[in-house]
Amino acid sequence: YNMTLERPRNDTRGYGLLFVDASRKAGFGSAFSHCCNPSCEVRVVSHSKKLSLAICTVRKVDVGEELSFDYNAVTESLSEYMAAICLCGNIKC
Repeated sequence: YNMTLERPRNDTRGYGLLFVDASRKAGFGSAFSHCCNPSCEVRVVSHSKKLSLAICTVRKVDVGEELSFDYNAVTESLSEYMAAICLCGNIKC
């Protein structure tokens, strides 16, 4: 579960990319499933001059509904792209 975040150009620490590896340190959000019509999205937030990831709902979530977000998975490998099959089961997939 790796994520790449772009650091803002006006950040005093300089422009760059931040890499998040949930296998090293993760919260409950690392267990969220992928969905092409997700109930949540991941946002970058700043608190006390530190960047964090926040998972926020993007629509009303019913009691008992699974929380999910769009992984936006990308690859540079054509064969990997062609072999990928989304199993989210959503009608918008």
